[in-house]
Amino acid sequence: MNPKIKTARLAETSLYRKFSIAFVFMSLVPIILVLFIIRYLSLAPLLEKQLPFFNLTILLVVLLSLASFDLIRRSMKALSSFSSSAKVIANGNYGQKVKIAHKDEIGDLADSFNKITDELQKKIRDLEESKKLLHNILNKVGSAVTSTRGIDNLLELVLQTLITGVSSTSGAIFIFDENRNDLVMKVGYHMPRNLHEINVGSEKGLIGRVIELKKLEAVSNVSTNAAAYFEFKNGMAKDSIMVAPLLCKDKVHGVLIVSDKLDHKPFDRDDIILLSNVTTQVAIAIDNFELNEDAEKTYLETITALAVAVEAKDAYSKGHLDRVADYAERLGKAMKLDDEMMKILRSGALLHDVGKIGVRDDILKKQGPLTAEEQKEMEQHVIIGVNIIKPIRHMSALCDLVRYHQELYDGNGYPDGLKGEEIPLSARILKVCDAYDAMTTDRPYRKGMSKESAKKELLAKSGIDFDPVVVEKFVKTI
Repeated sequence: MNPKIKTARLAETSLYRKFSIAFVFMSLVPIILVLFIIRYLSLAPLLEKQLPFFNLTILLVVLLSLASFDLIRRSMKALSSFSSSAKVIANGNYGQKVKIAHKDEIGDLADSFNKITDELQKKIRDLEESKKLLHNILNKVGSAVTSTRGIDNLLELVLQTLITGVSSTSGAIFIFDENRNDLVMKVGYHMPRNLHEINVGSEKGLIGRVIELKKLEAVSNVSTNAAAYFEFKNGMAKDSIMVAPLLCKDKVHGVLIVSDKLDHKPFDRDDIILLSNVTTQVAIAIDNFELNEDAEKTYLETITALAVAVEAKDAYSKGHLDRVADYAERLGKAMKLDDEMMKILRSGALLHDVGKIGVRDDILKKQGPLTAEEQKEMEQHVIIGVNIIKPIRHMSALCDLVRYHQELYDGNGYPDGLKGEEIPLSARILKVCDAYDAMTTDRPYRKGMSKESAKKELLAKSGIDFDPVVVEKFVKTI
């Protein structure tokens, strides 16, 4: 056999087997050779005379050799077991433990190795939790950006999730107010109340430094750190603080602050990486939101101008949109509607008839009753209106108002014949305000009613054309 092959096979042999072979050659073979020579040369009688216990000595040597073999064998088995466990761990089974009962150096080595694997397991769990947390935050960023509450919902979700993720006690998000050229707190958690009322200049403290350098900063012992003393003095942090710029396309939209870990330890590298990743995504979301908001604002102004153009076609309806918007706003406040609904009502009052731009002038200006065919075309104005305002993404509820503002409470309205509370509240409110203004306005074919007569008409048709609750509130308010 090729010597190289023999050498290779020997190199691949286990350490335990190598030791066994070496022991045979080093201990047992010499003993057997000595015994063979003594017997072959017939020296046994002579040695027995000179050494009365010669045979006993030989037996003792053999027994001690075997005892030594057993002792070393145990150590070699322990090393072999250690090696096997290490291979399992190296293949990804970090829950595997090296089980060695020895209290010697091998046992100490096994204990140290187990401690390393325990720490490795903890790090892996922490990384997995961080990964899940980051994934969760980014999902929330995506869902919040598309919600009707817009950027406020996004910032609130991100801050709460981030504070939980880095085990801190407080945090805040400051956004630039371009009108005041300053930073104001948009969202805060466990921050001093007066921070909602004061501005934080970009030139102050760690915040100013982060804005100037456009990079994240983490500081421990804020009470003795000159850079973070402004934040400490204003109650933003007691122990430690991280401040990250909301930077997108080299523009700083604001800063995100996280303060004071629950265990009072400094923020570590994992915390800094998590904050950095999150603020990058938030900055992009804010930038996109501002771009979309500007575009939607321009579009809203354009279609509002269209609505005014439609109103201008009829000299008798001049001022109708503004009056209906005023009625809706007053009624909404009396009904204690939230800011979002008030915004929808105001915009809806101005835009509810914008679809009439797609209706022929001879139908719009007709002074007598409409024919069935003309009425059918007139009813299409709500569908046309919805198609016009659809691009205003964050005001999707406005589409419902425009589509359903001609629905009647008893289900005999158009376009879908909705009944009662199937009709969105905003559309039920606008229906009452729109009808009241129409009743009290002069037309070529009739004179407008008095306010009291119009209110009586609303009450008479309450539960038929109009929502009784809305009518009752309107009569008391207007």
